Amino acid sequence: MKNLTLVLSFLLGMAGAFIQNLPAQTPTFTNYLTYADTRSLAFQGTNVWAATFSGVVRRDAGTGALLDHFTKENSGLVSNDAKFIAVDNAGTVWVTYNDHFLGKYSGGSWSNIDLNAYGTGLSSGQIFPDPSGGVWVAFGAYANFGVLRVLGNTVTH
Repeated sequence: MKNLTLVLSFLLGMAGAFIQNLPAQTPTFTNYLTYADTRSLAFQGTNVWAATFSGVVRRDAGTGALLDHFTKENSGLVSNDAKFIAVDNAGTVWVTYNDHFLGKYSGGSWSNIDLNAYGTGLSSGQIFPDPSGGVWVAFGAYANFGVLRVLGNTVTH
């Protein structure tokens, strides 16, 4: 037992000496979204999509270059208050809003599904794509909590 204690003490001492001799590195941070509260990110190939308080943003993930900034005023978004974003296997971008809608970006344009038709006061939440091309949307507000599934034009509650 005494030998084991000596060996462990020696090894810990060597590890401490090694760590102390490592050069300090200062990380570099670049803030690409200084104008909005970013709530969720999703990757699509070399692009990164962001759900923000001021709409939906798409940037080149390698360079950070702004590719698109979709807002209610310049596109088919129903609200600038985007909460969660996801990309399915087909490359369709899905976004939930605080305004109880589910947005879908496909073929260069936005369409929207009113989630209020499936319950009273639904607050849409996270989006989870499934392998069949559909998405699952978590929701909840007051007494209504659950999950919706969207596959094609069919919504299941």
